Amino acid sequence: MGRKMPEQWGSADALTGLYTRQVGEGYLHHQLENSRLLTVVMINPRALKQVNERWGHAYGDRVLQRMSQILNEHAAAFAMICRWDGARFLMISSSEQEPEEVLSALQARLSCLHVDAEDRAAEIPIHVLTGLARSKAGDDVGALIARVEADMERQKCALLTVA
Repeated sequence: MGRKMPEQWGSADALTGLYTRQVGEGYLHHQLENSRLLTVVMINPRALKQVNERWGHAYGDRVLQRMSQILNEHAAAFAMICRWDGARFLMISSSEQEPEEVLSALQARLSCLHVDAEDRAAEIPIHVLTGLARSKAGDDVGALIARVEADMERQKCALLTVA
């Protein structure tokens, strides 16, 4: 991981080395409780199911590990990065910095991952969906996550209508 995790936050996700969802939820709760303004970004690779079906779950795990490495390369722009669930990642910024530039760079890097495995190496086209939400006064974790997921769903629907 790019940063040393405070011991009271718990352990890292075994597969990716990123913070766990439990840690991410605790961090969000603490920040919102202290009225901190946050920007939350969720990243979801759309093609992971196809990767798992075509090359197996071990290769899909390598994709998640490679994605985690790339996310960590952009860690300076975020206070925390965690594996939210399955293939989804959550990135939390507590700065005034606008994350759009970082997101563009991330999407470009993630759009064609080079993943090495024991018996194969491949460039895998991975389309990532991203959702973005900013905290509002009175937010709790559930409300903020609901907005970031709704933003990601809007993006997904827009892609489906274009295709």
